[in-house]
Amino acid sequence: MDYSNLPAFVVLTDVGPRDGLQSFPTYIPFNTKIRLIETLISSGVKNIQITSFVSPKIISQFRDAEDVVLYFADKEDLVLSALILNTKGIERALSSGIRAVEISMSANNEFSLKNTNISKDDALKQVKQILLIASENNLYIRGSIQCCFGYKYSNDVLIEDILEISKIFMEYNVNEIVYADTTSNATPKSIDKFFSYILKYIDKDIISMHYHSKMNMGLINIFCSLEYGISRFDTSFGFLGGCPSLDNAYKNVSTEEADNLLKSLGIETGISPKLLEECAKILNQGL
Repeated sequence: MDYSNLPAFVVLTDVGPRDGLQSFPTYIPFNTKIRLIETLISSGVKNIQITSFVSPKIISQFRDAEDVVLYFADKEDLVLSALILNTKGIERALSSGIRAVEISMSANNEFSLKNTNISKDDALKQVKQILLIASENNLYIRGSIQCCFGYKYSNDVLIEDILEISKIFMEYNVNEIVYADTTSNATPKSIDKFFSYILKYIDKDIISMHYHSKMNMGLINIFCSLEYGISRFDTSFGFLGGCPSLDNAYKNVSTEEADNLLKSLGIETGISPKLLEECAKILNQGL
């Protein structure tokens, strides 16, 4: 392998405060969430998904979303994003003073119906509305596509459908496009096929990959992505995460593990691993 082709610096977006906490059956206190995010910031993580503006009736964990965003209102040098799934969510986010959002939809119709109770076609129409609102308000936008390597099977999502959604994101000049392996189907072979196609149309510098830790494949998939010059990845402190709509959801690649892999390859992340390890301790204390 030619290590000279690897990126010199990689941005890790820690999704733990949102993706990680959404599966907890009990409410994590507001003060614990704040300590977690502050510790991530202190450790050098500059991109963090801090909450979600989903309905509190569906996921009560984020009933304090407005308060979390307001607490970090002065952190203008960071990308502190919130997940948005519908127009009501973007309206709530804007009223809170949010500066960065992740607008997400599934590339698979069956998963879209199961996860958000809306068809893929209707989700696409809704995404366009949210993108317009976000762009008109000059927000930092992460456009996220779920199930990029399949839902139940690796071949039940077409790469052409992923590109179609990607091009819509590009029309609104999103800052990042996040390609998520929601159901942990990605392999080095499918990653090669994916990038051989998608990089013909999408600039590698705005691509962020979201893998999971099934049988340690997450780290392997990150390694394979690096060979294509990908320099953005979603991770979560303490292996937290996993979609609550899935029966067998695998955890996210841990930020600690990804940071260690990258530094072993001579790639900088700006993260202090010792401070990062404190996050899991803080969460345990808050449970």
